[in-house]
Amino acid sequence: MQSQTKKIIYIDESGGVKIGTNKPSDLYIISAIVVDEDKKDDVEQTAKKNIGLPQGGELKSSKIKNYKRRNMLIQNILALDIYSYNLVIVKDRIYRNSGLAYSKSFYKYCHKMFYNKLNALYEHFHVVIDNYGDDEFKSEFLKYIQNQNYLFHSTEIINSKENFMIQLADIIAGSIRRYFIDHKNKDQNIALDAYPNKISVDFWPPYKHILHNDTALLNIEEKHESSIIKHCVGLVRKYIETNHDNEDHKVKSSVAALLYL
Repeated sequence: MQSQTKKIIYIDESGGVKIGTNKPSDLYIISAIVVDEDKKDDVEQTAKKNIGLPQGGELKSSKIKNYKRRNMLIQNILALDIYSYNLVIVKDRIYRNSGLAYSKSFYKYCHKMFYNKLNALYEHFHVVIDNYGDDEFKSEFLKYIQNQNYLFHSTEIINSKENFMIQLADIIAGSIRRYFIDHKNKDQNIALDAYPNKISVDFWPPYKHILHNDTALLNIEEKHESSIIKHCVGLVRKYIETNHDNEDHKVKSSVAALLYL
């Protein structure tokens, strides 16, 4: 069910956009902090007061090495009057010869999936997203998003140094990435588990995974996955990746239905 209140949505990401790097923890995370428009100033003021502005620069996940500091930041962020939606892209499960092997196509497609979810959740929203790429690509990306015909939506691209809320989205994105990479360390980002009603995480391509399991990250135990299921899932992935930019209405509907499943 869509929310009727206009939302301001701050988006940042963690991880690279290239696939086929052969890293077992090859993840790309897109994270959003969602705030009611009429509360955004109060939320930002509270965040700056409780979290504090970094001295001489911006707040970045990559600079936070101490897990206690990271957990404290996550607790302060999720204690705000916000909601956080996140998408984890498991890059080593994407066919390397698909159209997504191209970094720009990968970026646009992943963000389109992300926007599709936001569009399903919120009737009216404005996106503030971190700067990515050169001016030509930014113009191309904005046109690509506009062509998706999202109702009551607008997007602006800004430098994260100029927006504290985008910096908080970066902290969440980087922390979720670290959470799944270092899943055996139970002290790592335990704050993410403390606010189940304030944060949600989706995965693509879909897979079965139990947090803090001793099995290899992102692997599905074979006893739970028959060869038939593997074959079917493979066909579905290939269809989605092959047709992600197809403009035919029936094909777009099929892709949307498969992504929903």
